Amino acid sequence: MVNAIEKALPPPIRLRFKTLIATALGLFLALRYNDFIRSVLQRWLPQVNGLLLEFVFLVVLTILVVYLITWIEKLLDGK
Repeated sequence: MVNAIEKALPPPIRLRFKTLIATALGLFLALRYNDFIRSVLQRWLPQVNGLLLEFVFLVVLTILVVYLITWIEKLLDGK
């Protein structure tokens, strides 16, 4: 079956499919982590207002994502 797919689809199309599948799985995982982190924060900080909790959550996630993207870029660039 793999040989049939390799013969039917040129390499650029196969690469795009791999990228799309990996992206979809990453999005699914990110959404699950989002639910988990929200549950943890609500359990640890039940008295905090929902909007304040959302703001803190977004700030922490933004800092983490910027750090990770910077780290990955440096890793891929070989610096």
